[in-house]
Amino acid sequence: MKYKLAIIIALMLIVPMVTATTIGVVKVNKCVELYQICQNCTYNNISIVLYPNRTIALPEVAMQSNNTYYNYTFCSTDAVGKYIVNGFGDLDGIKTTWTYDFEVNGSGFEFTNAVSIYYIATLGLLIFFFLLTIYSIPKLPNGNDTDDYGQLISINKLKYLRSVLYVLAWGLLLGITYSSGAIALSYLGNEMIGNLLFNIFRAMFALTIPGVFIYFIFIFVSVFRDKEMKKMLERGIDIQTP
Repeated sequence: MKYKLAIIIALMLIVPMVTATTIGVVKVNKCVELYQICQNCTYNNISIVLYPNRTIALPEVAMQSNNTYYNYTFCSTDAVGKYIVNGFGDLDGIKTTWTYDFEVNGSGFEFTNAVSIYYIATLGLLIFFFLLTIYSIPKLPNGNDTDDYGQLISINKLKYLRSVLYVLAWGLLLGITYSSGAIALSYLGNEMIGNLLFNIFRAMFALTIPGVFIYFIFIFVSVFRDKEMKKMLERGIDIQTP
């Protein structure tokens, strides 16, 4: 029993030093704190940090000590992918190795299977409703009702729905661009495409603000014009549409 108890205690002390684990996800080009905790060590060193392509990102370096906590700030996170950190310390006076990894992506958030399904499903729905909206726009009237000679018969209010669908299509396109950028950055790990899509999204969003203002002016002018033409029709005035 004493022998088994000694083994259990030894494993409890050694496991934090030798078990491979991960410290999570870091945003590209952001610093990350590499650390190790050891109650019975006088030092802990990083032996090597490897880039995702397994080239050397950091050679051997000593970690700073704060009682039982050892750390080193690593900032060479310019490549997207999984980094491997190897190190060693003198656990109970015996040189003991340890290793763990961390992920670098464009968002800094862990992209789990559940999150990836959510993003892909959202993107799929956005694309579906965008195509449905684009398909529906030509089905709506583009103006008021006229006879064969171009004379105005009545005001068709359904034409206003056409402009509403244009606004809806623009909003859906914004969502598609944003979701695609998030997937490219986090799920695909493609920083160049992700940043390009986010820049397109920012430009589109900047155009949206004056676009909304112009849209409301257009609706106001159209409604006012239709009211005037309706009054003319009620008076029996013939109106020739262009």
